[in-house]
This record gives sequence, structure tokens and C-alpha cells, in this order.
Amino acid sequence: ANLLTIDDSSGLNKWACQTCPYYFPITKQHTSRIYLKTKRADWADTVSSIVECQKCGHGFAYFNQLQIRSADEPMSI
Repeated sequence: ANLLTIDDSSGLNKWACQTCPYYFPITKQHTSRIYLKTKRADWADTVSSIVECQKCGHGFAYFNQLQIRSADEPMSI
């Protein structure tokens, strides 16, 4: 699938295809809004630590670790 990108090489903004010579001049502002559904976290499988919050006094901290880099680097908290 091809994706139209915004090209301004000629001084005017236009939608342009990167695989063929197709282009379409942009004559008005295009906007769209997408509302994402929030997903409730499942805290049953998370790691917790006994620590007191300085703001609210709550006695537990919950956190998740994610592997976002290569396997030879540590996890991110």
C-alpha cells in the first residue's frame, strides 16, 4: 500500500506518492481527531514494593517492566 506524503519541493504543499508521479495540491487545511479508548491496567500481575508516597501517604508502589531494547540491555521501568 502506498502512502501519500506532504511534499513542498515546488514551494506549494501537495500530496505526493513516493512510488509514482502522482500529486494533488493541498488547497485547504485537513484535520481529523481520533479518540482512543483507555485500557484499564491489570494490576494483579504487576510487581509491587512497600514504599510510602510523600504526597498522599499510600503505602505501595506498583510498576511494570518492558523490554523495549535489544535483549542484551536491561529492561525499562
